[in-house]
Amino acid sequence: MPSEKQLGSAFEVSRLTVRQALYELRVEGYVIREKGRGTLSNDLPSSYTLSDKSLNRSNPIEPIAIG
Repeated sequence: MPSEKQLGSAFEVSRLTVRQALYELRVEGYVIREKGRGTLSNDLPSSYTLSDKSLNRSNPIEPIAIG
């Protein structure tokens, strides 16, 4: 997967926005973040479907430490 900086440039968003999006994707199981390797796509079972719960945006996004 491209770096946070590359994703930010490609989608014309800040690095913080990219980090928040990657955090949400990690929490939902779509990606795996590994120190030294970066962000990797997670292989989901072919029967996997989004539940209504996963689309619920009422929960606040946890802050991400940058540094």
